[in-house]
Amino acid sequence: MEIRFICSNCGKENIVEVDDEIDVTNKKDLLMSILDNTYFEHECLSCHKKNLVLYPILIKNSFNKYYLKINTAGENLYLLNNEEGYKIRIVKDLNEANEKIRIFNYLLEDYYVETIKYLLKKDLENSNENLKIDSIYFYKMQNGFLYFLVFDKERYIGDMKYSLSGYFEIEERFKDKINKLEQIIDEKYIIKNDLF
Repeated sequence: MEIRFICSNCGKENIVEVDDEIDVTNKKDLLMSILDNTYFEHECLSCHKKNLVLYPILIKNSFNKYYLKINTAGENLYLLNNEEGYKIRIVKDLNEANEKIRIFNYLLEDYYVETIKYLLKKDLENSNENLKIDSIYFYKMQNGFLYFLVFDKERYIGDMKYSLSGYFEIEERFKDKINKLEQIIDEKYIIKNDLF
């Protein structure tokens, strides 16, 4: 498909051909280019400045069994799941897409990771009334802990860790409350379904 973007450097309009669907199964280099955002960099034909350009795209991974749709328009969108065992998720930006990919690559469930993020946010804000957390992103699992990056509206604040055993406790506590057909799993989903 063709997309248009205005160069952030020279202001010229560019038209580029992009894929609207990609399969990252067993393609480590392609997957890494999505995680570091270079897949979405497009060079301006006039000044050669690289621009980060986000557009609707479907990412498929047959090994980890997920479809991930970056839906930049923000409208409600539901994909049909014809393949058994696949997770289907819709996200609005690259940060959310990268986080979902990391969650699924570690064979975790995003319902429980989102619940942990909600609990961490509330704990941080309750312990410091002047702090307003804008976003928390899962980025790795190591040595029995899940690691998260924490941001307020203006900057990166730091990182936090949460024990893997705590993750399993949340899974056990809430496994009967999750809707496996839901495609948008975020803080709103957690609040709406009382997963905390």
